[in-house]
Amino acid sequence: MKTAIVTCIDANYVEAAAVFIESFSENYHTNKELDIICVMPDTDKEAFKWLSSTVSVNSRLNLKLRSVSSKSKYKWMHNAAVSERWQKSPAVWYRVVLGSILHEYDKAIYFDPDILIVENVQPILEYPMYGKLMAVPDVTGAVYMYGENRGEVAWFSTGVLIIDLNWWRGSGIEDVLKQDVISGGAKELVDEHFLNKHLKDVWYPIPFTFNFYAFKSDSHGMPDYDKTFLHPAFYSHAIVMHFAGPCKPWNYKELTTKTDKSRLGAEWRRRRDIILSREN
Repeated sequence: MKTAIVTCIDANYVEAAAVFIESFSENYHTNKELDIICVMPDTDKEAFKWLSSTVSVNSRLNLKLRSVSSKSKYKWMHNAAVSERWQKSPAVWYRVVLGSILHEYDKAIYFDPDILIVENVQPILEYPMYGKLMAVPDVTGAVYMYGENRGEVAWFSTGVLIIDLNWWRGSGIEDVLKQDVISGGAKELVDEHFLNKHLKDVWYPIPFTFNFYAFKSDSHGMPDYDKTFLHPAFYSHAIVMHFAGPCKPWNYKELTTKTDKSRLGAEWRRRRDIILSREN
């Protein structure tokens, strides 16, 4: 089974992707070769050149670009990328068409770029395919915050997805999602809303530690990346730390006017600064 590690980004997220990729590389401990694919708009190829020349990965990992043209059959995604929350980027849609984009692969393990890998990733890579689409259950109540199909979907987070691409291609789900987007218009949660709406009967849950984003918030709603509102055991065994939501380690002070004092946030910024220092 040919597997790809995938992240979907545009030029605005290459720094975040660099941190994710390097942390993945440092926590990849087998001799098997593996492809890491960045799915990007074809207009952002220069950003990938920066990423590939700056990021440091071990020789077993092959960093590759898969570009998507706005003039191709994926034009509908570019037209639907209207949400200001995602800076009108079509990249947020790409994970819903990975089956056709990654036509030569059997399996995809998708990661959002705002992720830091902190432990050996092998448990995720070797997790049995109990289902055709596997993801961590939502723990933040996003379905209630945004009110889409409340009570009608089994909500899961799309930050980390394990996908059987052969099933995906054979199911015709991309055409279903496309028609829904075209007829219904873009939503605030875009891909998360549509994947939950159409794949509730297919989704199989995986451990919280594979996509940990249940950070405890202060009285102002700002996350403390060193604390969790779940049982601390989940935090201590987490493989993926996912900075989900609008507040990130790189914009924390900009949004809150406060300094992020968490060790986890400091570790993300330390890694980012090392990567940026290679430009000089």
